Formats: sequence, C-alpha cells, structure tokens
Amino acid sequence: MSISFRAHGQFDIFVDGRIVITEVEGPWNRELVFSWASRMLELCGPLAATGPYVAIAVVRGSILCPPDALDSLRTAVAYGAARLNCIGNVIVADAAVEGRTLMRETYETLFEDSTPHRYCDDLGEAKAWAVQLLSAKGY
Repeated sequence: MSISFRAHGQFDIFVDGRIVITEVEGPWNRELVFSWASRMLELCGPLAATGPYVAIAVVRGSILCPPDALDSLRTAVAYGAARLNCIGNVIVADAAVEGRTLMRETYETLFEDSTPHRYCDDLGEAKAWAVQLLSAKGY
C-alpha cells in the first residue's frame, strides 16, 4: 500500500539561456520531487528540442530527504539525460545547508550513471561549469 503526503519543501524554477536553475528549500519529500519533475518536463521539453541544457539545483535550508524521494529524483535525472537533452547536473549547497557534507556522496552517486555532475559551494561556480560544458557542445 502506497501512502501519499502533501509536498514538503518548496521550489522555484528559472530558465537562464541553456541553464535551468531550480531553487529548492528542504527538507523535501517524494511528492515535492514529483511536482518538480512535472514542472521540469513542461519547461525542458521545448528547451530540449532546440539543444542541450544544464540543470542547476540551488539548495537552501536542508538537503535531507527520505530514500523514496532520492529514488524518484534519480529516476527524474535519468529521464532528463535520456529524453530531455540534459547534459549536466549541478548541486549548489553552501556551508549553511543542513546535511551538506553528509549527503554529498549520495547526491554525487545519484548522477553518476546519467550526466557529468558537480557539487558546488556557490551559483557562480556552478554557472561557470555549466557554460563550459555547453560550450564544449557548441552552445
């Protein structure tokens, strides 16, 4: 039996050229990941038709979430790489983010079978890496 909850956490998504930035405040749950993935599909479907993009998640508050949320996120990331032309993923979590060090390896392994990835301290560093990755693909 599967139990559903209301979404915990919150997010906003912005498109900046070929970079898609999610600002997320956690902790979050699987239901938030489902809502986020649906919104990403709406935004990235049309973007993917014109070329690749890089996804950046800027985390505030907490990066902690339950295992089922991580599983759903892993599925969404794999889908983005396979079907939506996502060529890279970045997590931005500064020192104030709860669980940042604890969860780093978990998030890095989440992307390892899908796209190149980074774990950064600030958005400037993340954007510079994204631009470099896009430039290498001619964008």
